[in-house]
Amino acid sequence: MKLIAKSIILSLLLHIVLVISFVCYGLWQTWSHKPDLYNNQNVTILQQEVAFGYTVSPMFFIITFVVSTLSFVFIIKLSNLIKLKLI
Repeated sequence: MKLIAKSIILSLLLHIVLVISFVCYGLWQTWSHKPDLYNNQNVTILQQEVAFGYTVSPMFFIITFVVSTLSFVFIIKLSNLIKLKLI
C-alpha cells in the first residue's frame, strides 16, 4: 500500500509542476505579445488573432496520471530490487 501511495504522490507532484509550467508559459506569451494595431483596420481580424495555444482534453490528464503512477510503481520496485542486490 505504501508503494501505491508513494507513486500517487509522485504523480500528483509531476502533474502539479506540469500545470504550473503550462500556466507560466501562457502568462509569458500573453505578457510578451505586442499586437500590430496599425496594419489592421478591421476589429474582427484583431479578435481572431489574440488566441494563444490550444486546449487539451481532460482525458489527457487522466491517462497521463495513470501512466505516470504505474511508471513510478515500476521505478520504485526496480530501485528497491537494485538496493537489495547491492547490499
